[in-house]
Amino acid sequence: MACGPAGVRLRKTAAAEKSRSWDKGRFFAYIDSKEMKWRCSMWSLISPSELEQYLDERRPMVLVDLRDRASYQAGHIQGAVNIPYEEMAAQLYQLPPNVLVVLYCYHGPRSMLMARYLSDQGFTVADVYGGIDSYRGKYMEYP
Repeated sequence: MACGPAGVRLRKTAAAEKSRSWDKGRFFAYIDSKEMKWRCSMWSLISPSELEQYLDERRPMVLVDLRDRASYQAGHIQGAVNIPYEEMAAQLYQLPPNVLVVLYCYHGPRSMLMARYLSDQGFTVADVYGGIDSYRGKYMEYP
């Protein structure tokens, strides 16, 4: 397979197997269901504790909450902007092209799909695995 650096073997994970994708670090391969061809995308998968570290370090990034507006208003990670998953493709113009875009949703699947899409569009992307459900850090904001 021609994904990632030469000689990197992609490994199958249980979660990836369900979505027909395989990962090794930042390199992700998936089957394009329309063309039935392998496609490669690059994005980072980060843990909630890594996100906490990014926030502590005040790294330049755009943090995007992909959940619906009501869920965002009920609680979100400080500094996150709310762009619901269904609206993201139409709102790409809001994202700066040369800044890391960090995505999260409820549990992780939607943000992973959006990470793939944004990566294919040329953005530098990180996805918080486990979504907001797994984040228990000091940056949670509630009304």
